[in-house]
Amino acid sequence: MVYLILLVGLVIMGTGFILTENNAKYLLSGYNTMTPEERAKVDAKGLVKFFNTYSRILGIVLIAVGLALYYLVGTDAAMYALMAISILGYIPLIWQSQKYYKSQKSSSSKWLGVGALLTSGAFVAGLFYYGSRTNDIKSLPDRIAIDGMYGTTILRDNIQDILLVESLPAIKVRLNGYSVGNKHKGLYRTQDGERVRLITQSPDDSAIKILLKSGKSIYYNHPDHSAAEIMRRIE
Repeated sequence: MVYLILLVGLVIMGTGFILTENNAKYLLSGYNTMTPEERAKVDAKGLVKFFNTYSRILGIVLIAVGLALYYLVGTDAAMYALMAISILGYIPLIWQSQKYYKSQKSSSSKWLGVGALLTSGAFVAGLFYYGSRTNDIKSLPDRIAIDGMYGTTILRDNIQDILLVESLPAIKVRLNGYSVGNKHKGLYRTQDGERVRLITQSPDDSAIKILLKSGKSIYYNHPDHSAAEIMRRIE
């Protein structure tokens, strides 16, 4: 998580050192779609200076806030801050940059840009909120049900064995899933080439392994209950 915060923050800061008056017509969104006549009405020097300064400050704020929340509160808080600052943090940039434009078209573009960022922010926030919720497991006479994001229902007739394991398999790549901090939900490929489903939500690596007759495996643990307790509940 620390590396992700630093990477995103440094990328944002880096954009504040790349943009110049000469390359703005190629790199700066909105400005790069204007005709030469429209660009002539823009204070390009002031716009580039404002963009660069804002980007550098935004990157520093993201790193400082992200790391502070990570160490003082936890991974989830840091991830929400990372998402909010990297998306919603550009709304003031769009809004304030309009003073360097002198056309009505730029005013309407301002509202479109703000609306797009708000929509994207709401979608990403909803996705992270849903993914951060705990997946509970229920034991029923004929099946085991895991709810939440990437949850699944397993018929008991399809289960070969249920094992208590002390550690999770070494993961090579995430195929389709959600991974933030110690939460890993979805389909992954292990270092051994096995395709597995993970619903792991605890810093403790112990988990239950549901081995299916098809040969596929599902690993599950819970943030508030030990793997041994979960094992007793579902057997």
